[in-house]
Amino acid sequence: MTVTSCLADVGIPSIVVEKFSCIASLWQNHTYYRLYLHLPKQFSERPLMGFPKDFPKYPSNHQFISYMESHTSAYNIQP
Repeated sequence: MTVTSCLADVGIPSIVVEKFSCIASLWQNHTYYRLYLHLPKQFSERPLMGFPKDFPKYPSNHQFISYMESHTSAYNIQP
């Protein structure tokens, strides 16, 4: 997704092939709901779009999934 959003930012189309039908499939399908990022959020940000300012230093599972979905929506990424 990092490369895809950077390509989209400069107008280059790309195709994303994903095994699962959702964004952040590991976080959505294989983690428990109380999981938090183990690194501060600035180390997990996607290019061109930081985490919302109101997110805590260590975002929750739900917040991380929400952020990833916002990122894919902002760049019209459709795996």
